[in-house]
Amino acid sequence: MVILVAVPAMAWLARRLRWNEPVLLVAGGCLIGLTPEFRTPALPSPVVLLLFLPPLLYWGSLTTSLREIRTICAASCCSRPAWC
Repeated sequence: MVILVAVPAMAWLARRLRWNEPVLLVAGGCLIGLTPEFRTPALPSPVVLLLFLPPLLYWGSLTTSLREIRTICAASCCSRPAWC
């Protein structure tokens, strides 16, 4: 509950102070992470896989161009492994 309130508050504060939002969000996340109540995660791994991974993969598929995918595939298929 604290994080749901803290993230929009920090984003608003960053816009108000004309600071970079990710910098303030990372700093705020570090401060929240230092509190003893938030040190251990309470989410089991299947919940993370089912709730957070699909939207990240979907967003990645929307924002990656076909040219970039072809370049990455060509580079990975044509390169030799480092141990050869």
